[in-house]
Amino acid sequence: TAEVIATLPSARFYASGAVWDPVNKCAYTFGGRTSDAAFHDDIMKFDPATLEVTTLGVTLPTITGQGCVVWDPTNHCAYIFSGYSPDGVLDTIVKFDPGAGTCAAIPGVTLPEPLSLSGAVWDPVSNCAYIFGGNPSSDAIVKFDPTAGTCAAIPGVTLPEAAGFCCAAWDSVNNVAYIFGGNGETSGFLDTIVKFDPAGPAVTTLEAKLPSPRRSVSACPGQ
Repeated sequence: TAEVIATLPSARFYASGAVWDPVNKCAYTFGGRTSDAAFHDDIMKFDPATLEVTTLGVTLPTITGQGCVVWDPTNHCAYIFSGYSPDGVLDTIVKFDPGAGTCAAIPGVTLPEPLSLSGAVWDPVSNCAYIFGGNPSSDAIVKFDPTAGTCAAIPGVTLPEAAGFCCAAWDSVNNVAYIFGGNGETSGFLDTIVKFDPAGPAVTTLEAKLPSPRRSVSACPGQ
């Protein structure tokens, strides 16, 4: 079943994703746009135990939407990648540390190019994040290693075609990522499910497809 259990302080779209914090047992969502097309820099916390939504005192470094986010369970923080602001498409990597109450761009580390509307996953085996595609016209798979302080496209491995508006989820049993749908540069709306195996690294388009082509979808791992 699905039901509405709480509401955000304001109607929101193109937020830079959401993450689950297993330490504080709550979810965070970042920025986005409201119905007047204004971008926001707020960080909202949802507590499922109390069904309360709280706007935190800390904000994103800039008003942002259309980014993507992962949770780093080792360092207990979130990383928000890229996105779009009134100044244009961003290449920043922002670290949100709820324990310290801080949120700031990581100095000296950026994406290889400005992107928005990418998908992202956290790989708990290698303790790194992967960012998939994005606008404008990227088929890259980018690896961000917070320990090494590096962020670069994986050479020789790309998505089947440049695509944005996709989403991704990590399979902790098989240690692979799945990328769902999106808006392909040549094919339009996609119904594909793509598997990325970082051990190869290798990319495979599965025979299974979504029920219909779609973009701007969300995904999460099951238990």
